[in-house]
Amino acid sequence: MQPVMITQRVRPVCLPPRDADEIPVGMLGQLVGWGRTANGFLDDLQETKLPVVDSRVCKESHPTFVGLVRRYNFCAGYTNGTSACDGDR
Repeated sequence: MQPVMITQRVRPVCLPPRDADEIPVGMLGQLVGWGRTANGFLDDLQETKLPVVDSRVCKESHPTFVGLVRRYNFCAGYTNGTSACDGDR
């Protein structure tokens, strides 16, 4: 592994401590990425803030997530389509 130069385009990201039991439900996190827009085109870098969602609620809302939501990850998003998805890069 090599050191990274911090620049205007390269910044550190904040993560919870390794020993954190869970991230509080409702806490806002920031999501950035290149993804599909409503009109289907890959666009410029996009950004949104998403609330952490209770894992049980997440699994009940999205049955396909049942095998994906585990102790070491979490759900975040809204029901209005603002979320990370398979079109994101």
